[in-house]
Amino acid sequence: MAEQTITVEAHTLEEARELAQGQVPHGLSLLAALGDPAHQVRARAAGALSHAASVPEVLCALLTALHDPAKSVRSTAALALEQVVSRPEVLSALLGAMRDQSEDVRSNAAYILGHSVSQPEAIPALLTALRDPSDYVRVCAAGAPATIVRKPGDAVRPSLAAELAAGFDVPRVDEIFGLQPQDYLFAALWRVAAGPQVK
Repeated sequence: MAEQTITVEAHTLEEARELAQGQVPHGLSLLAALGDPAHQVRARAAGALSHAASVPEVLCALLTALHDPAKSVRSTAALALEQVVSRPEVLSALLGAMRDQSEDVRSNAAYILGHSVSQPEAIPALLTALRDPSDYVRVCAAGAPATIVRKPGDAVRPSLAAELAAGFDVPRVDEIFGLQPQDYLFAALWRVAAGPQVK
């Protein structure tokens, strides 16, 4: 069974590469697999399609998969959008995924929003997620502002320091996660303090 799984994964990865290179015929079966009755198949197809997320048909299918009934498909689709997160429709969809019922979907959306691109529009949603009931979501959300708030040469909003400081009273997480949300927020606040201000 394990050998068959490896073969299937290798096959789907090859299909995704072909689709990304414009060799569509084999890749069409991956798009079709997003409609499979089995959620495991849909999730695997969404993951394999991450290599071709910039192809318009694939992007549309992955955005649709963010609304799949199965949380495994939605969470995999969120991760699959990493390479195209700077597109407005993807940013909007991932911000919507931050309100999903599943903590897996919310945490994956927080991770992608925070670690893939400098998108200041994501900061309010990430700061709101610091009060999420899930420890995992809070950790993913807390780590993100430090990477978003300031890249070299970026200017920051004057209100950002106050927004970050307001997050210091968020609940602590289980020690298994290591650093606490407050540790990440302190790093983000430090980056903001070192940057030029904009009016």
